[in-house]
Amino acid sequence: MERPIAYEPHPVSPERKAELISKGYRIIDARFAPADAKPVVTEVVTPEPEPQPIPPAIEDYEEVAAFIDDAFDDMVKEVAEVEKPRRGRKKKVAD
Repeated sequence: MERPIAYEPHPVSPERKAELISKGYRIIDARFAPADAKPVVTEVVTPEPEPQPIPPAIEDYEEVAAFIDDAFDDMVKEVAEVEKPRRGRKKKVAD
């Protein structure tokens, strides 16, 4: 008995590959699919994106300042205040 064929665009994600193999399908690249091939439909759950913070209107100066300051307060001070490395040769000391 030959396994049914699932024509999938490559590269196939590991999750999708495991799902198709567990259902008994053989996976072949979609570019080799014949014209009369039917796609394998499975329930696809797309994660909802996290809501992004909405910046205040530019007219509200106090809210804009608070919005910007909050982002800077979240930064780690050690990372923000790191000294830049020296470039080039060291200066000669005058005798």
